[in-house]
This record gives sequence, C-alpha cells and structure tokens, in this order.
Amino acid sequence: MSFEDKFSVYTLFGDYQENKYTIQIGEQTRSEKEWDAHVNRIRYKLEDIGIHCPPERTNVLVSCYKVSDINFNSDYDDQYFFKVYEERPTILPLSLMMRVRHPEHYMNLDKRALSPDDEIVPGTPAIVCKVNMYGLMGFSVNRDKRTGNFKVAIDKTTESSKVHDPFMAQKAI
Repeated sequence: MSFEDKFSVYTLFGDYQENKYTIQIGEQTRSEKEWDAHVNRIRYKLEDIGIHCPPERTNVLVSCYKVSDINFNSDYDDQYFFKVYEERPTILPLSLMMRVRHPEHYMNLDKRALSPDDEIVPGTPAIVCKVNMYGLMGFSVNRDKRTGNFKVAIDKTTESSKVHDPFMAQKAI
C-alpha cells in the first residue's frame, strides 16, 4: 500500500500477524504537470462509474490491492486460509477512502443491524411471513409491548383482488 501527494510517496511495508510496519518515504517522480494529469485521469475514471471527487479534495492518492480470492492451504500440518490479491493496484483519492458517515445517519448499517425493530414505525410497508397469510402486503400499525409482535393493517379489498397461491408459504419454506 502506498500514499502519494505532489511532493512525496509513502510506501507501507509490514506483517499484520506480527503487527510490525515500516514506512519508506521517497521523492515524487512526477512533475507538477504530470501529477495534475494523473490525478485528473483518476478522477475522470471514477466519474465514469458515478463517483464524483472534487479537485480541491483530491490531494493524496492511495494505491491498494483488492482481494481477488480466498484460498485454503491444505498441504502442510498447519492448514489455514489465505487471501489472494490482484496484481495491479487500485488507485483512489484518500478523501474517498476516509469518508465516514455520521453515527446517527438513517442508513447506518450498525444501528440497523443491532436494532432492526427500531426501523419499523407506524405506516412502514410490511410483508406478512406467517404461513397462513404469507406474502400479503400491508402497513405496520403498532407493536404489541407484551409479546413484541408487530400489528399489520392489511387492505382486504386490494389483497383479495390479487391472485394468491395458497401453497406459496409451503414452497418458500
């Protein structure tokens, strides 16, 4: 992994198992004009796939190797998994890699995964998964405090007009 800016290139070497790392600092081999062209080329490649990086926020580039596969070594007594990395590095702006969501962001995965029931508020669309009503769509009304179950309001006229397979739950389970 390496970091580079207009003036220097910082290369990180080390062993994560022993937790020992060294940083090698070298001079930037590109001129200022070549550096700007290199940064713009990377920015335009990212914009082609829909990622916008403003030029004023693109000061440092990071070269990293993506994991391409995970293999298992069974040749010796100590069998273990190991990662296989791509041969060519992926170069990204450091500002893109360092961006962090606010902890209270509504799409924050940690909050949603740790407390999935908090996302369900009255009026949230829901699909019923009970065997006798599998696949019916409705809206959450409230949560029963005693049992923890959610009450769902189903529009009977809309759902009865749809064609339902009576054995859909058995097939899905």
